[in-house]
Amino acid sequence: MKTVEISVTDAARKFSDCLNRVHYQDVSFVLVRNGEPVARIVPEHGRRTLGGEIADALAGHEGLSREEAAAWREELEEARQSLLPVEDKWA
Repeated sequence: MKTVEISVTDAARKFSDCLNRVHYQDVSFVLVRNGEPVARIVPEHGRRTLGGEIADALAGHEGLSREEAAAWREELEEARQSLLPVEDKWA
């Protein structure tokens, strides 16, 4: 994935173009204000690793048994259920 730095001002002026490039070209943008990165725009459809996949990978690692990996996965699911939903500030 290609990453492009862009000023906040340019991003505001070219917002639609930035979103199209993120969506269709798999480009991510780092928004810069006064020379400092302040935000990122990244593709939403990117591959994400799920807890179950991590648990499966850990199960094959030396020092971590299949039971320990399964317990970790269960704890992760419990933790996820205790999280509050993300508030959509744009709604």
